[in-house]
Amino acid sequence: MILLFILRFVGFMMVSITFRRIVHKGLIEGQVIECVWTLVPGVILIKIALPSLSLLYLIEESPRPDLTVKAIGHQWF
Repeated sequence: MILLFILRFVGFMMVSITFRRIVHKGLIEGQVIECVWTLVPGVILIKIALPSLSLLYLIEESPRPDLTVKAIGHQWF
């Protein structure tokens, strides 16, 4: 939910700045490069997250795990 809110907000701000007739002079200079370096990392993160999330849900739905790891920790040794 938080990710969707952030994506909507950033997208709205980028579209509104792009199509606004009165724009601050300092915003026009690097607008294209700022859009690019905002969108490219976002797309990369989404491409990394989607397969990871689908794999996570597939692992949780597995009826019997193939590998069991038992870890024992001692605090004061």
